[in-house]
Amino acid sequence: MVDLSTNSPDGPWQPQPHQEAEVPLIDLLNDEVDLTPSRYVREPEPDYVAEYDALRRDLETRFSRLQALLPELPPRDRPGSLDEGAPVTMSDLLAAGLVNLDGEDLTSLSDQLDPDYVRGFANSAENARRSTSASGTFRADLRAARLPRMDIERQHRYGGAFRLLIAFERELAEIAMMGDRATRLARDGLTSGALDPPPTQANGDVEHQSTTDGDEAVGREGRTL
Repeated sequence: MVDLSTNSPDGPWQPQPHQEAEVPLIDLLNDEVDLTPSRYVREPEPDYVAEYDALRRDLETRFSRLQALLPELPPRDRPGSLDEGAPVTMSDLLAAGLVNLDGEDLTSLSDQLDPDYVRGFANSAENARRSTSASGTFRADLRAARLPRMDIERQHRYGGAFRLLIAFERELAEIAMMGDRATRLARDGLTSGALDPPPTQANGDVEHQSTTDGDEAVGREGRTL
């Protein structure tokens, strides 16, 4: 019996030792015929101790990096419109050959247009509303986007902030996947006997590092059981 269900659709197709299992024919043809590979082929148990410890340390590092990526954004002296004159439309920039639009991939072709300033404002909430019809149907059309006019120095400042936010989103997504993996490892490690719960303090409470908000969240979780 071979189970390649965890492999990519693009391969490889050669099974690893843990993806194969010899199953006697009589076991396949009993009263309850079940040819599901996962019933007979088992993934090897992970090294719960090493993997969980490595994930915790990696998450600590990434949490510090995440905070550094989220930029401090002070309030503007003059809240409101950003335009230094009439806004420029994406269609005008395309017609002038200053930007290139390939599907949703937008690139700047001019050293007078910061590429991340262009992408950031083109995908703004205001431009998204402009692309939404009265019936609520969203039609993504970057050609209709409008960008505020500003000199190249201000463009670079906005572009830098947008770049940090993109990096923040990417890091946050990776942390979410790692957090999911760490949770599954911890739960499976605890229930399989590979990992131990944290030690208890003198007052009987479990030792843990958490914030006040985290304690409240745990309390709410407990009350729902």
